Amino acid sequence: MNNLLKVPVLRTIIYFIIVGAIITYFNSSLDYKTGPCNPGLDIISIFFAWVGSIFLAFINIVRYNKKGSRYLPSILIHLVFVLGIIAALVLHI
Repeated sequence: MNNLLKVPVLRTIIYFIIVGAIITYFNSSLDYKTGPCNPGLDIISIFFAWVGSIFLAFINIVRYNKKGSRYLPSILIHLVFVLGIIAALVLHI
């Protein structure tokens, strides 16, 4: 298991599984529902996932410049997520 966590793509997938579970919990629970004028944990959890993905993409870009191409798939996954959130906000999906 320790060797698997050294692969950047697997760490990225584990990150998104955990984040997806947290977002799903907050969005499906009736205790955390709020409106657009008063965002609660359902909206804020998506925002923190977006910021975390930007941060991890930046770290992977720095590591890509130092260590090579094994970080490229992880960078692409993070950038697709960030661009997907931006597209959802712009298109009001």
